[in-house]
Amino acid sequence: MSRLSQYAAGNFAVSTYAFASATLSFSFYRYSIAVVSLFFFLLSAFNAQAQQSEPDQIDASVDQMVYAINKIRSTGCRCGRKYQGSVSPITWNNQLKQSSQDYALEMHKYKRFGHNGIDGSVVGDRVDAVGYFWQLAGENIAEGYGTFREVLDAWMESPSHCELIMDGRMTNVGVSKYGKYWTLHMAKPMPPGTKRSNVRYR
Repeated sequence: MSRLSQYAAGNFAVSTYAFASATLSFSFYRYSIAVVSLFFFLLSAFNAQAQQSEPDQIDASVDQMVYAINKIRSTGCRCGRKYQGSVSPITWNNQLKQSSQDYALEMHKYKRFGHNGIDGSVVGDRVDAVGYFWQLAGENIAEGYGTFREVLDAWMESPSHCELIMDGRMTNVGVSKYGKYWTLHMAKPMPPGTKRSNVRYR
C-alpha cells in the first residue's frame, strides 16, 4: 500500500499540504533561518534521534533528483485543474536533506505517518532544528513507494503535492527515505540580517 501526504509539507494516502511563511524585519543581528502525505509546515526545531542510523539508499543520485524536479519546474505542468507555469530551478541543500532524513527516520521508528511529529513538531520546527533559518518551508511525505521516480510521479499526480514542488518561491530542496517512508523538504531562507515575524500556516 502506498500513501502520500503534504504539509506546507506533504503525505501519501493522499492528503493536502499546509504552508508556512513568515514576514521579515531588519535587525542588527544576523540570524542563520519553512510543505506529504503533501503538507507545508513551518515551526520550531525537531529533536532528531536518528543520527545513530543510516538512511536507506535512494535509487537516484542528488543530481538526478534535482534534475528531475527542475525539469518539471522548467516546463510547467497541471496540478489538478490548475496550470502552473514554469518557475526557477531549485538547488539541493544539505540541511534540508538532514531535516527530511530525521523525519523519515522518526516515521519509520514509530510507524507513524503524518505531518505532526511524535513531539507535536511540524515542518518549520524540523527545518529550524538543523539550523536552516527559513522564510518559507514545506513538506511532502509518502509511504510505500520503491523508487524516487515513483514517489515523484505520485506527488505530481496529487494537486497539493504538485503545488509545493511547483512553488516558484522555494529555492532549496532535500529528499530522504527511511524504510518505506519518504520526506521531501522545500524552503526559502530569510535574507541575511533579518528576523522572522508573523509566522503563518496554510
